[in-house]
Amino acid sequence: MKNFVITIGREFGSGGHNLGKSLAKELGIPCYDRHLIEEAAVCGGFKMEELEEADEMKANRFLFKVPAKCNPFTGYGKPMNDTLFVVQSQLIREYAKKGPCIIVGRCADKILEETEGLFLYLYMPRWRRA
Repeated sequence: MKNFVITIGREFGSGGHNLGKSLAKELGIPCYDRHLIEEAAVCGGFKMEELEEADEMKANRFLFKVPAKCNPFTGYGKPMNDTLFVVQSQLIREYAKKGPCIIVGRCADKILEETEGLFLYLYMPRWRRA
């Protein structure tokens, strides 16, 4: 089978994680979601708590946290949110090259938009009550 990547964009509480896990189990391929934060912590040498605070949050241009130590991902004075995005983007590209997978959230659709092969994007909006 040809390499393919399925990305699931979702809002908090939409069930995108559960859909990704179920679909991955059915297809027999890996599903990446929160695992990416753990991997980013290992790759970047960060504490999990630091990255969890910055996970998928828009940076405030007046008040933001900067990593304490400089490494290839952090640069100088780059907000933690941006640092996390850079590390996760690299991991997402690596997972997409390895073989078929499902990636939930993390702007994977934009990160992989120029990736060759079958690329499917699903969006899971949160159900709103009227």
